[in-house]
Amino acid sequence: MAKIIAIANEKGGVGKTTTALNLGAGLAKAGKRVLLVDADPQRSLTAVALAHEEQQEKIYLSDYMHAVMLGDRNPCVTVQKYTDGIDYIPANKELRNTALSLVSVPTGRECVLKTILEPLRDSYDYILIDCSPSLDLLPVNALTASDSVLIPVKVDAMSVEGITSILEYIQSIRAYYNPRLTIEGILITMLDLRTVLGRSGLQDLHECGDELQIRVFDTYIPYSVRAQEMASKGVSIFAFNPKGKVADAYRRLTEEVLRNG
Repeated sequence: MAKIIAIANEKGGVGKTTTALNLGAGLAKAGKRVLLVDADPQRSLTAVALAHEEQQEKIYLSDYMHAVMLGDRNPCVTVQKYTDGIDYIPANKELRNTALSLVSVPTGRECVLKTILEPLRDSYDYILIDCSPSLDLLPVNALTASDSVLIPVKVDAMSVEGITSILEYIQSIRAYYNPRLTIEGILITMLDLRTVLGRSGLQDLHECGDELQIRVFDTYIPYSVRAQEMASKGVSIFAFNPKGKVADAYRRLTEEVLRNG
């Protein structure tokens, strides 16, 4: 039975897609069956996966969501193959229109993605959802479908305020749609400890986690130019630079997630 983890933050540029891909790859390397779901109209995860291996026919997340919105309560999902141990459901630009169309669904509009993913639980150990940096019904669907949420955070002047905002959003999802939703943890990404901002931000975020009683992962993802280059290669960090510090960080993150169960 798969654990579904939403990788979410309403702020963009914090490493959601990079984390989805590399955590997924780390879990697959640990022998787990992994499904990646691109729930972001910017389709960055799909661009990475499709750069690796083109498929002849593609059925996108928006297609399945529209089918459910039209009354199909058991859509037959055909996943795409990324690499050993990892499948994915791709996104296209139509997903943006899907988000708008959800508003007009009279009942159950928050549960469309859950309807798609629930039948897939038995086929995987982990399902990771790459969420859009927005407050529309797409992330609502992702969090409603999930067991937990992993929050990537990039250190900047607004980091703590951003965490407070996303936690309020998660609390509203718990209150109305998914009372069992837990927080997997806060993941600090693209951290440069050579700077004063990096060092002070790391301390501030850990203090924020302690104060709010929210787990901050022991692992942080260091800033790396090599990691930035990875996105254009269509591979995970383990394939691109397996002996580098970022690959080592994602190995340690994978271990922490596995310990969470």
